[in-house]
Amino acid sequence: MQETSSCIEVRESSGNPVNGSKSYLKNVSLKFASGAMGFILNIASGIVVARVLGAEGNGTAVLILLMPNMIAWFINLGVGKANSYLVGAKRRTPQILAGNSLSLVAIITLLTGIAYWIAMPFSLSLLSDSNINKPMLTLAFILVPLALLEMYLEGLLLGLEQIAKLGLVTVIRFSLLLVLNVVLVLAFKLGVWGVLLSAIAASGICVAVYSFFLRNDVKMQPGFDTRALKDALAFGLQGHVGNILHFLNLRLDVFIVSFFAGARSVGLYAVATALAELLTYFSAAFSFVLFPRTASSDPETARRFTPGVARLSVFITTVAAVGLFLASRLLITFFYSEEFLPSLYPLWILLPGMISLGQAGVIYSDLGGRGKPYYSTCGALVSLLLTVGLDLWLIPRWDIIGAATASSVAYTANAAMAIYFYQRVTGTEPVALLLIRKGDIRAGLNAGRAMALSI
Repeated sequence: MQETSSCIEVRESSGNPVNGSKSYLKNVSLKFASGAMGFILNIASGIVVARVLGAEGNGTAVLILLMPNMIAWFINLGVGKANSYLVGAKRRTPQILAGNSLSLVAIITLLTGIAYWIAMPFSLSLLSDSNINKPMLTLAFILVPLALLEMYLEGLLLGLEQIAKLGLVTVIRFSLLLVLNVVLVLAFKLGVWGVLLSAIAASGICVAVYSFFLRNDVKMQPGFDTRALKDALAFGLQGHVGNILHFLNLRLDVFIVSFFAGARSVGLYAVATALAELLTYFSAAFSFVLFPRTASSDPETARRFTPGVARLSVFITTVAAVGLFLASRLLITFFYSEEFLPSLYPLWILLPGMISLGQAGVIYSDLGGRGKPYYSTCGALVSLLLTVGLDLWLIPRWDIIGAATASSVAYTANAAMAIYFYQRVTGTEPVALLLIRKGDIRAGLNAGRAMALSI
């Protein structure tokens, strides 16, 4: 079997049909830098909310924001990812896809709104211990169409490989959330209402920014091209179930914790997951940019390139996990207060799972770029079954420590499946995806220096 090459070479092959590795690293760096800034701003915003509302109020805020976001993930039909693939592969124009996206958002919002209103009494009964009421749920629904628009427009920008603009949206979003939470939650003391209003305002402004960035490629007007819609749904639905399952893997345990342990435990667990998910920003930067590159690349070029990206991603994430482990007690005490120290052990337990989650994300991005998003669905399904089964067994016994254990085990299983799928598709041995090589780091540093000089 032919051995995969080192991760990243500065020198570009003239025969490559895609931008070279230096271009890829530049996009990764832009994505990571914006993600890191977004994370810092989001953590700061979360600290404001947690300190003002306390553990129980923080848990209520997490639940009220999670519901509309979960609905949006369920009903988006994978069109955002399909937009990225179809534009990147030059199969459909951004204008046609944008028109279809706007029409879909209108139709889906109408149908979902009716179902949302009918199901509201049931939702309130499930959340009876969390201080969430009918007016809150009603207002929260505004986030559903806004989230759909963001997913669809983000897909268009990603397909156009406008990584810098996508990064800027990330920074704008979390800057707005921080400012708005300081004003509405801290200064005006609006509590959970302030958190909800901040999220709506930030999302609406981000939709406007996406539209502005796309102004040279699309006119924001509804359209309906049946062939393009068929292509988008054919691709999107392959991975849509996987996207739903992935979202549930990340967030379903919050509802189970709420059911068995109440809003206070949700607030504590939210701090643990927020800090643990810092690690995913490293791998997310690699996988986010890898998808359109693979979509526009020939399979052999991708087979040589992706394993090195996966190795470097695991290495960086592992080093960051060790650093977070060492600093976690001080971070929680200093930023959140001693009230949130019960978040410490769940955070530690989540760290190995976050490394695995990032590795799976990189591999599934490559497979999705090859037009095989269904592998992600298979992995996410197994992971979700493990998550739910272990949650129902462990959370009543160990509270949020049980939730963290279940998640970490499930994420690791998903990563193992991703490696297996990648080997089946490409013939690449698992070791080529996991163990860092001297050449990876050296070539990565060289490319990084060359990239920095060229910016």
